[in-house]
Amino acid sequence: MQRDLLPEEPPEGATDDISPESAVALTVNLVRAYVANHIVPPTQLASLLEQTHRTVLSLSNLRPEPPEGSVPFVAPGAERLVCLECGKAFRALKRHLSAQHQLTPEEYRMRWNLPPDHPVTSPAYAAQRSNMAKATGLGKRQRGRPRKARLQDGEGQA
Repeated sequence: MQRDLLPEEPPEGATDDISPESAVALTVNLVRAYVANHIVPPTQLASLLEQTHRTVLSLSNLRPEPPEGSVPFVAPGAERLVCLECGKAFRALKRHLSAQHQLTPEEYRMRWNLPPDHPVTSPAYAAQRSNMAKATGLGKRQRGRPRKARLQDGEGQA
């Protein structure tokens, strides 16, 4: 397997436009991948390279803009949330984000330009957990049982 001619990340201080050398390297990588998976007659290889290079140059300075409203709407009572990284649906994203994508919820929100209050737990699942906690009395002190007295300095120590 041959190594790609382009580095994975652009060097620091790189401009938005692609350099001619990078355009050639990108063209070679694209055509190499295409030819590896398709049958291309040798007579058409030159035109494939030329068309691919022309396309790379024409697209090099274009930056896709996220469409308006591209943030997925989470309906009240939604059963699952969709991970924008991989497209899988989960009731709670926090563990998935850390295990599979090495992201915190804050990094995930920043990466996808989501509002700070964007949920990482589905509303239906959060309501279910809340009802279960309330039913078991979590967070409530039992009535009729006195508080434990705190020990004064020096008391109860042997």
